[in-house]
Amino acid sequence: MKTEHYITVASLIVTIFLFYIGQRNQLKTLAKQIQTQTEENKVQHLYSFQNSFWQKQLELYVNTTTAAAELTQFELNSESYKKSRETFYTYFWGPMSIVEDTDVKKAMENFSSALRDYEENTSKKSLDHLKRQSYLLAKTCRSSSITRWELKDFKLESDEN
Repeated sequence: MKTEHYITVASLIVTIFLFYIGQRNQLKTLAKQIQTQTEENKVQHLYSFQNSFWQKQLELYVNTTTAAAELTQFELNSESYKKSRETFYTYFWGPMSIVEDTDVKKAMENFSSALRDYEENTSKKSLDHLKRQSYLLAKTCRSSSITRWELKDFKLESDEN
């Protein structure tokens, strides 16, 4: 009987040990799955953030370049001009500082300088320069967006200007 008793106890110990090993492996597998899901969620949240950031950036680029273009069209010191000027500088000193890259920042500064020159010395030459800076600001914003969205082969016909 003692031998049978030892065999039963040994079988029970082996069964418990194998059960423990199986459970431990399942826990490891589950932990790896959870970690993989967590990493996938992080990546998904990052893509979601980037997408919303880039969409907001594009929206601000459009609004800012619209205000700049309007400043080249409205009569100096008219109500429409004053409103567009206020809009441009609101974006210049505020939201654009959050989303602009260095090229857009430089183009914004160039437009601002041309605007001051135009306001101080209103002439066809200063207005033409202001229009050119508005156009370059818009192109720089477009280029920034294309680069940001990694659209390497995206070109429009007027890219040579």
